[in-house]
Amino acid sequence: MTVTEFATLEVLPPHDTHSPAIQDFFRKVAELQSTASGYRMRFFQNANAPATLYILAGWPDATIHQKWIESEGNNALLAEMQTKVAVKGLVHLEVDFTKIPSDATRVRVTTYPNEVQSRLKVDGTEPGGPLEWSGVCGSLESNGTELYYLQVWTDGKAKEEAFGGAEAGGATADVHMIRLPYEI
Repeated sequence: MTVTEFATLEVLPPHDTHSPAIQDFFRKVAELQSTASGYRMRFFQNANAPATLYILAGWPDATIHQKWIESEGNNALLAEMQTKVAVKGLVHLEVDFTKIPSDATRVRVTTYPNEVQSRLKVDGTEPGGPLEWSGVCGSLESNGTELYYLQVWTDGKAKEEAFGGAEAGGATADVHMIRLPYEI
């Protein structure tokens, strides 16, 4: 089973997600990393904080991703991005990347402490309308202490209430993401 990279990035001033330098940079990232991983990257923007971006990307396993992180190609990208983008977080979600719809237009990722799992509703009938896909998973880094609840819409018409507060209570983070067009 693949793992899913979930990275949180912040675009640094004076840039924004529409800056040609940012778009060119992420196209380059997508081309190089997708070649290394064998999976296309997906870029999203925080619906409530436009400078915050997210990457969802597949890897055969976390070890192969770590080799990419340590590679010359990735280090060159890290050097280039220092004045454009800051990495705020990175986890490997224990969910098969190929199960997440590739045409996702909106994604909600809610993080919970593990003890909330029994209260999570994952039947596809969320307040935002029918989901294309949802799932609950841990991360390789959390040692079972955190759960990530992913909800995916593919038509771009998720009702705004889908992006309200976390229904199960006890959420430690609730991220609402909109797809960005950084394609290779």
